[in-house]
Amino acid sequence: MGTVTMTAIPLVVAHLLGQYTILCNFIEKLGKDEQSREFYIYYEDLKTNKFILTKKPLRGDRRRRYEQSVFRQVIRFHQELIQFQHEFYQLYSTNMFIKIFFSNIIFSLFLYQLTLTSPSSISSALRYYKLVAEFVFFGYQHFFLCNSSDLLDNCNGNILRAVRNSAWMTCSSRTRKDLCFLVRRVQRPNHLRFYQGAVLSRDYFRRVFRVSYGFVNFLRFKDNRRSK
Repeated sequence: MGTVTMTAIPLVVAHLLGQYTILCNFIEKLGKDEQSREFYIYYEDLKTNKFILTKKPLRGDRRRRYEQSVFRQVIRFHQELIQFQHEFYQLYSTNMFIKIFFSNIIFSLFLYQLTLTSPSSISSALRYYKLVAEFVFFGYQHFFLCNSSDLLDNCNGNILRAVRNSAWMTCSSRTRKDLCFLVRRVQRPNHLRFYQGAVLSRDYFRRVFRVSYGFVNFLRFKDNRRSK
């Protein structure tokens, strides 16, 4: 059951990645006059892609109100994503520490079994290759979970790039000031955090593999001493 629930996490992360991509597209529209032939396009609702067409670009107070409207929608969308992540973490945080802990133990035991098993006969060879397949599958699942966490963390960097790619220089001083708060917010880490402790990432997976390898070497060293 724990493995099934953990495999659902990358699916949710994939959904979040898509939502963050949409958010970045919204941010890049800030300060820009999107034009289609002789008409200018201005978005009233970014989520539903509702827009109006005008023959002349907005100027003065109308443009400032439009910028603030777009920026408020961007902030609201970003807050909805953060709130969704928070609720998602709360849903999994109850038993996630135990699941991650036992996943690390199982990974180490798989590695230990692989070092002890040798395909000396057909039956043992089948068992060995089955064990290798299970180890690769379990290791890939664990890596995919950690990699999903890094991909989610990269979304904050994508938001920063979207701000740079927008025409923020042409925005009003109030909009530029509000953008500073968004930039400050996305400079925080955005990894998967289900409990207070290690942060899931590719570096975390590397450390788990290194500790598991050290654990296997320790057990083999003890076995060699007993055999002597």
